[in-house]
Amino acid sequence: MNKKLYLSLVFFLFTGYLMAQDISSQRMSGALGTVTIDGKVYNQISFRPEIPIGTKMAVGLDIYLYIDGDGGLYKDAWNFKDGKSTIRTLLDKVYYFRYGQPSDDFYLRAGALPNITLGQGILVDGYSNIMEYPTVRRVGVNLNFRKDVMSFEAIASDLKRTPGVLGLRASFDYIPRLAIGVSLVTDMDQNKGLMDRDSDGYPDVFDDYDDDDNLNFNNDIQLATLMDAYEVEYGTIDGFDDWIESSPMLEALLQNPYDPNEVDDDPVTGAALDLTFKLNDKVTLYSQFAQLMGDTDIEKPLGYTENSSLGYGFVPIGISSAWGPVTFRAEYRQSSRKFLFNYWNRSYDIERMTFDSVEGKYITRESQLYKYGELKGFYIQADASIMEFLHFTAGYQDMTGEMWDDASQDFVDDDNKMFRTSVRINTGKIPKVKMAEAFYQQSDVPNPFKFDPSGSTILGYDIGVEISEGVMLVYKARRTYQTLANGKLESSTSVQFETQMVF
Repeated sequence: MNKKLYLSLVFFLFTGYLMAQDISSQRMSGALGTVTIDGKVYNQISFRPEIPIGTKMAVGLDIYLYIDGDGGLYKDAWNFKDGKSTIRTLLDKVYYFRYGQPSDDFYLRAGALPNITLGQGILVDGYSNIMEYPTVRRVGVNLNFRKDVMSFEAIASDLKRTPGVLGLRASFDYIPRLAIGVSLVTDMDQNKGLMDRDSDGYPDVFDDYDDDDNLNFNNDIQLATLMDAYEVEYGTIDGFDDWIESSPMLEALLQNPYDPNEVDDDPVTGAALDLTFKLNDKVTLYSQFAQLMGDTDIEKPLGYTENSSLGYGFVPIGISSAWGPVTFRAEYRQSSRKFLFNYWNRSYDIERMTFDSVEGKYITRESQLYKYGELKGFYIQADASIMEFLHFTAGYQDMTGEMWDDASQDFVDDDNKMFRTSVRINTGKIPKVKMAEAFYQQSDVPNPFKFDPSGSTILGYDIGVEISEGVMLVYKARRTYQTLANGKLESSTSVQFETQMVF
């Protein structure tokens, strides 16, 4: 598909939308800017209509073009070469679809899932499938259904790929003010956490042609090296192909070292049970228990004698309350070895699976659970709106007990703490500033207030400044970290500039 056809398609969708809608009932914005995908900077042109459909439904679209410095288009954005690619291309243009509101008896949201918590959050708490947006565009689903004394909730983090979060929860309140909830969450294959843009089974880190599902390995260098060696040895290249075919070892040198047929699925699952008792309209007591099921599946460190099965976590008592613009939560926690509270959290898609290019190793979030020993402590969280100007959320975990120490080859007394916060400013009272938001999270460290980066650290902010009526300059920044097998940190920063226009 050439450039003119791309532009014609976008123009057709855009004008068709305008002709089909009542302008007074919808919102439209556009953006010009830059976006970085796989380390390459593209100029971005996008239209973002938000379309209400009746009183219950709404859909938000993100119709975009990415153009590189040579005028070439990012072809994955508009790929119609087969049915699978066509469906993925169309799904990418839907930012969200919503039916109802979370408080309704039936609620459905598909596409972007900014903040999902399942039950009281012992397994899934604050999960978001847009942490890598727009580099990775996930199409998730969140479904809530209530009928009489029963309620159900389902979560799938991505319909285009193997989802990292697939969860189901059912709760029953047969006894007045008392509810019992059961949850089951799984990541069916953590290996799918490695990006595979062309869906050929070869992750991009092993794919020399990550935009072509028919090719995956460029062996030109290996082939030239072997051919030179053959010519030096025999004085000719005649018979070279037969020589290669006669040796399985030489043939292997010309093949991709990654073989998807030799990689087994690597699932991790969690099951939870919770009880909630509503004291009154403002205060709720709860208790919850969760068991992780899986296998750390690593080469055990020296001195490590524990088996590889996963552990459990328990909250004997927790309290949540709401007082006007302030909501508060506090709970006492304890866990066995190889368990983490809020396993599927905001950073899960980033930590789900990484590849250490230095050591040539896969690192899953599950595989690192061996480090966590028996722990006890508390968690508190507050959510407040101050004078309708500042809205913030903050959560803090403080647990003490034991952590694995490679140097002493044993569990030692240590702390496991977590801090996360998000801040949003109501910019209506600040001239020219139209957007001001920031977030920070660091978990599973001895002291999060030292603000030393770790593999669990994620932070970002969005700033928007009005440059003329209806036009806003937006700056978005995100930073994450990966812990390599040698203990060193590797940072990844994403920066996006765009000019947004509201029509």
